[in-house]
Amino acid sequence: MNTNVSLQSLFQTAVEGSNSTKLNQLPAGIYLAQINKITELQFVGENKNIAFRVYFNILNPPSDDTFAPVSQTIFLDVTPSMQLDMSEGKNVQLGRLREAIGQNNPGQPWKFSDVLGQVCKVQVSHDLNKKSGELIAQVKRVFNKDYEETNG
Repeated sequence: MNTNVSLQSLFQTAVEGSNSTKLNQLPAGIYLAQINKITELQFVGENKNIAFRVYFNILNPPSDDTFAPVSQTIFLDVTPSMQLDMSEGKNVQLGRLREAIGQNNPGQPWKFSDVLGQVCKVQVSHDLNKKSGELIAQVKRVFNKDYEETNG
């Protein structure tokens, strides 16, 4: 297949109808997921907090529909020398993610890219996008892949 010709043909082809203007959001719930992407560390907000985003591929969606990607932003605590703060009560979100994927072991070397491809369960809820007014599915919490939800 000549992809240049195919792309040019696609670009020149007229279509009928309208495109979607909203992403199909994953319903709130707990899902089995695989980490498929992380962003680089970046400064965010007015206070220049350091954060990164973890993107999950949902392995057991509720239907065959296509859903918007789900992710979790993890803010980091760092020392004055810009090292990851490993003291008690710091980087709890990161610790929970590492625990959920079996990588939160004392004495075991670890780096951010180690999370890629790992499987866990995620709790998805909806947040209001203040700019658009739309609900967005976000990962609120992560659990070990063997986690079973119980009522009560």
